[in-house]
Amino acid sequence: MSKKRLCGYDVNGVRDFVARNWMLRPGEEETFVDCAIGKGDLFGSVVQVGAKASKEWIGGRQAALAPHGKGGGWGDVGAPERRQSILNLLSGRTETEDAAEALGCAFTGLASGARYNAVAIDEVSEDAELYQERILAALAKKRVSNPMLVWRSILAVLYHLTTAQVPEKTVIGVISHGLDGLRLQRLRVLKRSGQAGDIYAPERRQAAINVPFPLDYLRLVQSARERLLKGDTLSERNAHLMQARSAGALALGVDARAEVLRDKSGQWHILPDQDPLELDEPELSAENFAVLSGCDVVLFESLAQGAVRDVVAGVCEMALGRQLERLPVESVAIGALEAARRMADGDPVFFDFLPKISTMVYSGDKAENFDLIDDSETLEAGRLYRSPKPAKLGLPGGQSEVSVYLRKEGQLWPRKARVNVGKPLDADAPVSLFVEQRPAAGRARILMDAASIGRQFSVDWDQAEEIELDWDALIAEQNVFKPSIPNKLVLPCADFAWEENNRSPSLYDLLDENVDRVEVDWAALARKLVSRPQQTYCISSEGELPPEVDLEARAKLDRLTERALEETRERLAGRRVTKNEALQFLTWQFKRAPEEVADHLLDCIAVRDHVPFSHPFVQHQMSWVLVYYGAGRIISDPGRENRLMEAVFAHPWQDWNWRVEAPALAVLLSRSDTAPQLMTPEQVDIVTAYLLHALKDSLHGTYTKFSYLPFLLVGLLRYRLVEGTALVLGHDPRANALAKAVEDVLEDWNARAPRDDKIRRVAEQRREQLTQILEEIEGKGTQPDLLLNLFHAT
Repeated sequence: MSKKRLCGYDVNGVRDFVARNWMLRPGEEETFVDCAIGKGDLFGSVVQVGAKASKEWIGGRQAALAPHGKGGGWGDVGAPERRQSILNLLSGRTETEDAAEALGCAFTGLASGARYNAVAIDEVSEDAELYQERILAALAKKRVSNPMLVWRSILAVLYHLTTAQVPEKTVIGVISHGLDGLRLQRLRVLKRSGQAGDIYAPERRQAAINVPFPLDYLRLVQSARERLLKGDTLSERNAHLMQARSAGALALGVDARAEVLRDKSGQWHILPDQDPLELDEPELSAENFAVLSGCDVVLFESLAQGAVRDVVAGVCEMALGRQLERLPVESVAIGALEAARRMADGDPVFFDFLPKISTMVYSGDKAENFDLIDDSETLEAGRLYRSPKPAKLGLPGGQSEVSVYLRKEGQLWPRKARVNVGKPLDADAPVSLFVEQRPAAGRARILMDAASIGRQFSVDWDQAEEIELDWDALIAEQNVFKPSIPNKLVLPCADFAWEENNRSPSLYDLLDENVDRVEVDWAALARKLVSRPQQTYCISSEGELPPEVDLEARAKLDRLTERALEETRERLAGRRVTKNEALQFLTWQFKRAPEEVADHLLDCIAVRDHVPFSHPFVQHQMSWVLVYYGAGRIISDPGRENRLMEAVFAHPWQDWNWRVEAPALAVLLSRSDTAPQLMTPEQVDIVTAYLLHALKDSLHGTYTKFSYLPFLLVGLLRYRLVEGTALVLGHDPRANALAKAVEDVLEDWNARAPRDDKIRRVAEQRREQLTQILEEIEGKGTQPDLLLNLFHAT
């Protein structure tokens, strides 16, 4: 007999058992035995005892006897939050910070101190891996050593193997009476070499089938509670009946003896002995049990006893057309003790399949399925599986993110995971995608290994985007050409942009100095907002502040924004004559600027063609740069976007100024997902014509007017949000002309760069981005954040 403490837990929340190989008798030393059974409560709970810092959860028989959480009649200790149902903790319906601690006490309240522990788990209909991790977290919290999770059906077979001679390759069916139905499983017995000779272990090759059943545990206990209520509606007056142990006893066929209950007001009530439930025998068809056809033996395990057990087993026997081997209620716990014994001896416990996980790889230009877990073989419990043949993918150079499609067996829909690789790579890097997992041990680890750069990334299934499309259909969709669409540009912000740099004071100091100043230094504030140390702003183009900025600084910025807006109103009313510095301060807050500012700018643009023209914002021709570009920066809704675009298109493209209309349009199309979708086909033609002219006009020159053209061109390509193949080579003639114009610019640079330092600097700065723009025109862009790359290159 092993002299190591061993424990088998069947903590199910319906009727908990524990089997262990030692016991303590009062006044005696610890004694090792074959099997000692401990019992929990029926539909039990854990309770919280103590106060404040000394609060702790307890389980087992102590929790069953404690008044904690049983209602106001018990005073403060009766508070409902002091009692948690084990069923709720197992299912994850209790989402408190100490849920793992509470669930752990459901185990250690039955027994603790074992060296090896096997724990029964149900084949639940929810996400099985999350359920397993919930239990593992609880066991870890209570420092339960060497835990192994084992399926109930496996434990039923292990119990059977301890009581009967079973030859190799015997096929054993298992019917488990469950919370929400009957679990049907088909297992095969394998012979393997153990430490002391041959040993027989069950093999699981598929998930259990759940058959809906009117006499499942949840409906049985519901019927029992309705019996206790005697037709009354549940209310505060009779709520104490829900605490009665009799409900669980009736549901499971246990004698329901008289008990004393206490109601909310503290009054005592005697609940008399209860007669057994009268159960109708439901009908099940043989088709429900088809998975068990051909089994050499079929086991039946249930936590019910007496008449309830007989009715459930009888219904199954009638449908199956054969006798069942009915196991005792403690069989799963005893099977768990056998599993712990095998763990301690180093013998196989069981063999299991792993849920298939697949990804998508490309062979040439064709997407194909690739299985990361092979379902052709099973794995010994406790062993680590690693994909023998990883999927070969690639990390494109210049990208900071890569997408991976995944399918997981048991999940309704596939998912698309985005893996952030941090700093964009200088060049393409091959990667291997593989899975690591142990049977019945929580979620698989999906890993991406980029050996060439010495980095490894984790792929998070839970955070991945669910795609409501069949896996085969998703693969087929990838094989339909879908032109790339560049992401919108979001100019980043960072806390260090607020700090003192390049002899510029910090924004914190500027806010502090000016918030209550009579004459605000708007120019200094605007200069600070315009600055972009390390390509970051004080405020992002979406109008967001760095999270590190404290509430006091935010309040000062809001106060100065209101003052700048008030000065702008005063100027428009003719009561004040000043420069545009306060307006600059407002527009360089991007989409954080009040919407009223955008309206004032759009109103100014609307009267541009009036004769005679006069407006406080326009003090000279260069003022139009602030008016148009400022409007483009701060507009954040489709209505105002449309107003600005209509104003731009109201003038022939030949009259557009490279510092006025072109930048305003570039900002709208590149920084908004709605603006490209507001364009008409005719407007796309107009912008294309302007780009072709401007690109051609840049040739052989200094490229002084070139700065906004790439942004406008890539922004125009985002019209594919409306028309998928717009401006794509081979699908749209306009794309051919644009590609030729970009190629002409690249040729001009290549020819002139060796002898012209200015052109060489322009080429070094922009050549890579123009090459990526050509890829986008082909519809095969590899840089989804191309616009951000363009920004970094300026």
